[in-house]
Amino acid sequence: MGKLRNRGFTLVEILVVIGIIVLLASLSYAGIMSAMEYAKRCACISNLRQIGLAALTYAQENDANMFPWAGEDATAVDHLNILIESNAMLTPELFVCPASKGKVPAKEDENGRFILTEKNCTIRCSKVPLSPGDYPKKILLADAHMRGNGDDSFGGHKGGICVYRIGGSCEFVKVKKLPDGWVKP
Repeated sequence: MGKLRNRGFTLVEILVVIGIIVLLASLSYAGIMSAMEYAKRCACISNLRQIGLAALTYAQENDANMFPWAGEDATAVDHLNILIESNAMLTPELFVCPASKGKVPAKEDENGRFILTEKNCTIRCSKVPLSPGDYPKKILLADAHMRGNGDDSFGGHKGGICVYRIGGSCEFVKVKKLPDGWVKP
């Protein structure tokens, strides 16, 4: 009768199992990162839609029937601050894209008011004054900073921008570089 041997795993078997685990982890990591990017994009689109609806309300209540407009040489922050003054429902978090890095929401004062600056806003606006009667596909607002556009300091969406159109639609648009005709924050 032979001697019974206590058999364990060999080094090769352990290395094969570790290799399979690493391969599965790397495959699932790519899927998780893609899902996280999609979630940030959806949150950004939701933020833009809320800002866009506030701008539409402003235009309808305003005698001139125009979206907030601070003048030719104004920045997007100037235009958006006009909107903030007229709408108490807007919060500082709406003006910072969830995919941005390095930007933090504006601080509210004791009355719940806040003022946007370049450091706490990622939204861009059209350079020309617009009204609700303009072409519905025309872009009113955009979270227009993106990775790979020379402005990597704030992160952004990979391969495109989120936009709000005058007609009320909000979507992610694939672009290689930011379009001209935008007022920077």
